[in-house]
Amino acid sequence: MPPVHSTMTMVQTATHRRRGLLLLGVAGFQGWLWATRAWNLIADAEEFTVAFVTVHLVLFTAAFGMAGVLAVLGWRMRVEAATAATPTAPTASAPAMADSSASE
Repeated sequence: MPPVHSTMTMVQTATHRRRGLLLLGVAGFQGWLWATRAWNLIADAEEFTVAFVTVHLVLFTAAFGMAGVLAVLGWRMRVEAATAATPTAPTASAPAMADSSASE
């Protein structure tokens, strides 16, 4: 008999999927935002001191790193929700374990 998913599990899976999509969206926005700012800074680099440009490029690198972390978390949440939503067949060893404990 295939496993029956409860309503609560399906709701949690849908919420997990939506949160993963939100994290992916935020990561994409962060990447676009900081790439634009870095591009503008590099284009106008001659107007600023070397220290100013260096510090801001380090900050932009940290922001890109955070966008990468958000993207990985969002992707993993989406994959986890997808695998939780697919029913799995019972393994052959599960009934054997139940029979051996019943005989004791």
